[in-house]
Amino acid sequence: LVGVIAAQLWGTIAALVALGLGAVYLPLILVGGAVMSEPLFDVFMLASLAAVLAYRGSRRRARYGWALLAGVLAGLAALTRAQALILLLPLAAAVWNGRPWRSLSALGPPLALVLAAVLVITPWTIRNERELHAFVPISTQFGSALAGTYNDLSRADTENPASWHGLRHVPDYAYLFDRVRQTNEAVLERKLRSASFRYIREHPTYVAKVA
Repeated sequence: LVGVIAAQLWGTIAALVALGLGAVYLPLILVGGAVMSEPLFDVFMLASLAAVLAYRGSRRRARYGWALLAGVLAGLAALTRAQALILLLPLAAAVWNGRPWRSLSALGPPLALVLAAVLVITPWTIRNERELHAFVPISTQFGSALAGTYNDLSRADTENPASWHGLRHVPDYAYLFDRVRQTNEAVLERKLRSASFRYIREHPTYVAKVA
């Protein structure tokens, strides 16, 4: 997919160079061999970008198809890693290139892209409502992501300043993590999010350090 995107943007020679660099680039090799969500996320993310580039280079009749495909791929990327929802903004902006911008013909493709992504995500959201008895669009990662960063351990870390730490290693939230097996995921996420925001209010300058 790196080669496909390079070919779409700069041609065959650039695509071959990009493929060669990707084949020997150690971080890509290590991540690609890890049993984690990143490799699958990368596939969907790059494929959605390739679909948008194909949209911009296609005839008008085929454009809605490419926009819908980009939305489906972006939705799958979000199901793989929830933060991929942010991809919808640049992808929708990339297919919003008609004139005038507020016309139906201009707004149609970005709306189709976003709607396709929402439809892909919806079955999982319904599942979450039934299993967790709460509105959880995709995952309960947000609370743990915040709590793993906004705590005394991360703030005092001199080797990797303001880095994320797994909650099992963070004393500040032990009172919550110790009951993780008995606590509903959505409830735990809300408590972690609330505790993180409280930590941010108590240490506002730390937000700048994280940034």
